Amino acid sequence: MEDAETKERIEETVLKILQESNLDEVTESKIHKQASNELDLNLSQPPFKALVKQIIEAFLKQKQHQQEEEEEDKEEEEKQKLKQVGVSNRNNNVYDDFGDLVICELGKKRKVTI
Repeated sequence: MEDAETKERIEETVLKILQESNLDEVTESKIHKQASNELDLNLSQPPFKALVKQIIEAFLKQKQHQQEEEEEDKEEEEKQKLKQVGVSNRNNNVYDDFGDLVICELGKKRKVTI
């Protein structure tokens, strides 16, 4: 492996390529080729190849973690909105004598159950 400066240049270049690319279409080999062209290095050699793979995997894990956090934040915001409106996620379900869920009361003695 080359020195720390080369490693840092490779990491910066690969991250830049990943951020600018469509992650649904880009492949690891395309990233290798593009980074090799930009750096004038042969990144197909085993130590470089492993480094690029690590950088890509770390980037994808970070991206996935960010998406999960955003989804959790959205869910939390939705819960807060529901609470403000007065709707809670807890269901105040009513069951009949047989344990069936009552979904509608047609009268005092008639109920629609599931």
